[in-house]
Amino acid sequence: MAATDSGSQISAASFVLSVDGAEVATFSELNAISSEVEPTPTTSTGTTTHTDSYGTASPPTVTLTRAVDGSTYTWTWHTAVLNADPTARRNCTLALQNASGQTLLTFVLENAWLSSVDITGEQSGESQLVMETDQFVCDSIAIQPNPAPA
Repeated sequence: MAATDSGSQISAASFVLSVDGAEVATFSELNAISSEVEPTPTTSTGTTTHTDSYGTASPPTVTLTRAVDGSTYTWTWHTAVLNADPTARRNCTLALQNASGQTLLTFVLENAWLSSVDITGEQSGESQLVMETDQFVCDSIAIQPNPAPA
């Protein structure tokens, strides 16, 4: 398995979620991208050894936060999930962009669905932004490095 490493760190200013090539939401925070396999202890002659083997993979998740705006796209998508609508599984891309809007790295989320939406705000009378945190679950996540600018 070949891997490439450009050696440069990424500092993203925004995280743009697209579905079917159309931008649907821009997030200010990437809270986490998680992929996990639970180790399974191996047994030998009825006793547990210190060696673990690959176990069950948990579905990858992506958690993002943004200020609430007038868009209802994510809430409508989550409602489709709540209603067990098969079209609620969507192929998406998550582009990490710098302050100039240049995409630095793209994650491809296969068959993603919006598992939770949390909307939080301050007390009445406060002038803070109302924030939305969305968690997506998907079948797989692939990384698509973007070519260096010419």
